[in-house]
Amino acid sequence: MTTDWDQYNLYRMLEVEPDATVDEIQEAHQRLTSTMDLDGKPDEQKRSAAIASVAANAALDMLSDEGSRNDYDEKMKEMQKAASAKEKIEARRRGKLQEQQSIEEDEKLKDAVLRYETAKTALADLYYERLFKAARNSRLGTVTPEKLLEWLSSERAESMRKAEAKGRRTSFGIDWEGFTSVQDMRKKRAEETVRIVQELAGRFGIP
Repeated sequence: MTTDWDQYNLYRMLEVEPDATVDEIQEAHQRLTSTMDLDGKPDEQKRSAAIASVAANAALDMLSDEGSRNDYDEKMKEMQKAASAKEKIEARRRGKLQEQQSIEEDEKLKDAVLRYETAKTALADLYYERLFKAARNSRLGTVTPEKLLEWLSSERAESMRKAEAKGRRTSFGIDWEGFTSVQDMRKKRAEETVRIVQELAGRFGIP
């Protein structure tokens, strides 16, 4: 199953296992980059191929160094742990009516989503940090480091915009003022809905 953080999975990118040796990582990098040819490609394809090449170089650089790899692996584990916790809570809530979901469940999901988004941001920050480093040291011939940095900056800005938009859609905008619990708020909203429906029915003569 594809997740929204797979793009930051360097092992998946190189098609190696998380316990791959440095030799296996180097071989995978060589195999992957040998198929990347920028010459004669249209601009959009050249951009994608150039970024993919830089990402492969960043993956090699990070996973070949023990310290960098340990740092990356820790962030990956935190990401996977947070994703698993969020999915378990969502699975327990799935199928329940909103009124049956407890305040405790609401708070647990809120905390789980926060941990997940924080872990994903940390992983993304590390990923792009290494991509920018690889771009500055790139030697791709027809694509200059300056052009690569421009493309990567645009890609990073777009990914952050999408993350912020998704965060707004999934935010827990609960106004607690005047309510002792989430159930009280839901009851109030239900009463308001019934009142509006009754007013509309009366206005249009619906029995």
